[in-house]
Amino acid sequence: MKNCSNLFFLSTVACQLAECLSDEEVAILSSDLVVLSDMLANLLAREAACKSRSLNCDDKGTITFDETESGTAL
Repeated sequence: MKNCSNLFFLSTVACQLAECLSDEEVAILSSDLVVLSDMLANLLAREAACKSRSLNCDDKGTITFDETESGTAL
């Protein structure tokens, strides 16, 4: 496995944070990092969809719909 060093690094960071933060702070940080991860995955998926032209996107990457479909933009 090529990314084992990354796993060791993340494990070390997690242990250090757990030693420095309260259980409540670790739980909040953990949930915030999950949200960040989901947001990054969403951005990458939208960018890929716009690049593949499977979605209508403006020059800023905002997904748009034809007026006949819904009349709204995401």
